[in-house]
Amino acid sequence: LEHHARHLLATGRVAAGREQATRAARAHRRAEAFERAVQILEEALRVEINPRRRFELAIEASDTLEEAGDPERSLRLIEPFLKDSEVALTPAERVQALRRIGVACHRAGQPRKALDAFAKAQEGSDSKRDAEELVFVDSELAEVHIFLGSLEAAEEACVRGLKRIEEEEVSEPARGRFEVMLRASLGHIELRKLSLERARHELERALELSRRHGTIGDRAAILHNLGVAENQLNQFPRARRRFLEAERLLLRAGERRNTVKIATNLALIEAKLGRREDARRHLEQAEDLLRRHPGERLECFALYSRGLVANLFGEVEEAARALEAAAAASRRLGDRSLAAFAEIALVEAYLASGRYADAEARLASLSRRNVPDHLPVLRRMTWARLCLLEALLGDLPRARRLSRRLEADARTDVVFLE
Repeated sequence: LEHHARHLLATGRVAAGREQATRAARAHRRAEAFERAVQILEEALRVEINPRRRFELAIEASDTLEEAGDPERSLRLIEPFLKDSEVALTPAERVQALRRIGVACHRAGQPRKALDAFAKAQEGSDSKRDAEELVFVDSELAEVHIFLGSLEAAEEACVRGLKRIEEEEVSEPARGRFEVMLRASLGHIELRKLSLERARHELERALELSRRHGTIGDRAAILHNLGVAENQLNQFPRARRRFLEAERLLLRAGERRNTVKIATNLALIEAKLGRREDARRHLEQAEDLLRRHPGERLECFALYSRGLVANLFGEVEEAARALEAAAAASRRLGDRSLAAFAEIALVEAYLASGRYADAEARLASLSRRNVPDHLPVLRRMTWARLCLLEALLGDLPRARRLSRRLEADARTDVVFLE
């Protein structure tokens, strides 16, 4: 198919070559040869002059790049069609383009731009005509809101998407995949709430569905989040297996960018088990991957993990440098939850190195700020460290008052160092 498509395109039979290139790309995509699929579509794009046909090829390539984990390339393909007055997209095509731009912006670490694209897609949509695109938008909106810490909005998007699947005309293959995505997001929401057993239940349900209906990317994301949940539950062998399986799937798809998160999570497991060299090896692997696949969001995860690993091994100055940078990067990205956890870990590094004034300033800032509502454990962690600080400074009456305030704050079922 591929050779025939190239022959047709080279000899000027563009319409036949385009159709053959599309068939070849779909065959490559089914075989998980995503790069080859995109290459043949790009070759057809270079010779196709009909704007409408160019848009169809770009949509096909964008969907393949989404699965391959290359959002920047997808943006370069789709964005020009919204600016090109010669194309004159129909309302339905405009929704298709905006949805794909939103997905690519989210995956590229630009959540605000993603929200803007999704809002425009929804404004120009028709609930019947664009039912499948709108379910896709809901599933992606859920993940964007999770990242930004707006878990109520994320749950609303999941519920809305599941309701659309039931009430609107959605094709059977798409219906299955949408349910996988939305169930996976519900599990991710519970994970962000640190409701770990509920998260695991939802994610395992999504993983089972993904075996029939999900893509490689869907399964890898679910396995990654299962690994995170099991790591937090101190089930290290199971967590390691989840991460390694997710890594295998990502590499099979040619998606190396998100293997950065796998490497950082494996480093944390090894550090918790006291295996310094193994932890260092995984951190070095993450840094090597980041040099080839840079991105602020991934760099933030790597800094945070480096700081936690250093803290676990008592390397408090290195921990402080990494966690200061991670907290600043998290705030820039809008991830309030990660920023708060980075600051809690940073306070531990400050306390261990005798930087009590710095610890006090950070804790005062944390206690004044609105801790995300879904994470009451962060309030307890803040009060516990304030108690420790006052005890270290010798102000035992204040430490006792803070201790009473800590005890008045309801405990959660999450076990963290207090």
